Amino acid sequence: MPLICKCGTYAATPSQVHHLTASAACHQNSSDNNNFSGAIPESLGNLSNLRELSMSRNNLQGDIPPSLGNCKILQSLNLARNNLQGNIPPSLGNCKTLQFLDLSVNNLSGSLPPQVIGLSLVVFSIEKNNIHGRIPLSLCNATKLDIIDLGGNHLNGTIPHCLIAMASTLGVLDLSGNNIGGNVPNEFRKGCRLEMLDLCWNFLQGQIPRSLVNCKNLKLLDLENNQLKDTFPCELSALSQLQVLILKSNKFSGRIACSGEDSIWPLLQILNLASNCFSGEITSQFFPTRRSMMAGTKEMQLEPDELKYSSTLAGVSIQDLLTLTFKGNDFELQKIPKIFTSIDLSNNAFHGEIPRELGNLNALIVLNLSHNSLSGNIPSSLGNLSELESLDLSCNALSGNIPRELVKLNFLEYLNLSFNKLGGPIPTSTQLQSFDASSYKGNPGLYGPPLTPRQAPGSIHPSMPSTSPDESQWGSNSQVEWMLRGAEVGLPVGLAIFIVPLLYFKRWRRWYCKHLDKLAMKILRGEDQARGRRTRRRSKRQQRQRF
Repeated sequence: MPLICKCGTYAATPSQVHHLTASAACHQNSSDNNNFSGAIPESLGNLSNLRELSMSRNNLQGDIPPSLGNCKILQSLNLARNNLQGNIPPSLGNCKTLQFLDLSVNNLSGSLPPQVIGLSLVVFSIEKNNIHGRIPLSLCNATKLDIIDLGGNHLNGTIPHCLIAMASTLGVLDLSGNNIGGNVPNEFRKGCRLEMLDLCWNFLQGQIPRSLVNCKNLKLLDLENNQLKDTFPCELSALSQLQVLILKSNKFSGRIACSGEDSIWPLLQILNLASNCFSGEITSQFFPTRRSMMAGTKEMQLEPDELKYSSTLAGVSIQDLLTLTFKGNDFELQKIPKIFTSIDLSNNAFHGEIPRELGNLNALIVLNLSHNSLSGNIPSSLGNLSELESLDLSCNALSGNIPRELVKLNFLEYLNLSFNKLGGPIPTSTQLQSFDASSYKGNPGLYGPPLTPRQAPGSIHPSMPSTSPDESQWGSNSQVEWMLRGAEVGLPVGLAIFIVPLLYFKRWRRWYCKHLDKLAMKILRGEDQARGRRTRRRSKRQQRQRF
């Protein structure tokens, strides 16, 4: 497929690009997702009129040619998802009109040249490379920046205060998966435009900055796997647009109860508080207003879409990188479907009963309450979670029977009720019996398939020796042996008693023949009568068929 120069006059393959000269009035080169390989030609720098170059999702290798800095009026450069290596050329800073720069998902190394970040930049992404060093302060000078994505590198140091102050114009800030430490500056000002803040997988300390409450449009807050030491951020309950809140693997503690819970985060779809030190009861007031987790509500739009950020550049969307514990495994979720809803409160110190109000969240797909100290019965209302695919209540102190209502969870693919105090039979259904015994182990009073045979505990005395089906039907081996010996002796004796009189006593032979003849006549006469009855029934049936 040719590399199209969208000025309506020229087409070229990558091997022909070096023939292009400054006289070619080519404004836009597009060669996305064509499996091109090899190096980017230096001669692309000859295209002084080039305004947009997009060569993403190929197999391009080698360095980014510094000659691209000669394209003075270049506005958009997209080289994402290749195998490019080497340093980011500082000469790209010569492209003073550059607005869109995406070098994500390559093997680029070295530090981030401050010159690259021009004053005209709106979107800047170097996600998933090997860039190291500190975040350059020159980012703060690019006041038009709308999206900054530096995630998945080896950046260190602290978050510049001026970068947080940019939130009044910035829409997306992604610093995830680096080696950044220190506190998150508490400098989110009024009028903050930030919609997505992803700081997960760093070494951040301190507390969640309460000034985040000024970011009224915030949709995603991901602080997973840091060293934050704080209580539940009830002060942020005014963020009515929040859809994703992830505080997993930090040092949060205390209760999660907030005053005025009826209005807290009505659009929340993903709540992950796992692996912290939260305690207290899971209050029922925390769940009834999760309208975004209820099917059929206005907030729960069942559309095959993902959580997007509307940039000032048309066609730009951010694919958020989240790690969820789903169906027993951690995995990265590149796109967040609007229909995806998840609650993960695992690995904390919650106690008390599971609130039955959880059953109102009938659009919930993942529910993980494992590794806590929850007690009481499993609420039967969980059977209303008709969309549920993953349910983990393991390693608690739950008691009582497994509610039969769980057999209605037709989409359930992962179930773990192990290591509780459950008892009674496992409800019979094709759904609950489809899981292996490990889903139910560690519950001494629980029985039934697939954990045990159908018998209830104690129905077979433990001191009774086990017998095979053959032994249970015919008795033990010794009994069979005596039966065989009896047959060996009894058969000759019986034959002798019956046959000897026939051989030696004439009267006995005459009596035997007389009664044997009578028996034969009765059999023959009965057969004749039966044959006659069949003939009469056949003739009557034929007569009915005529009419």
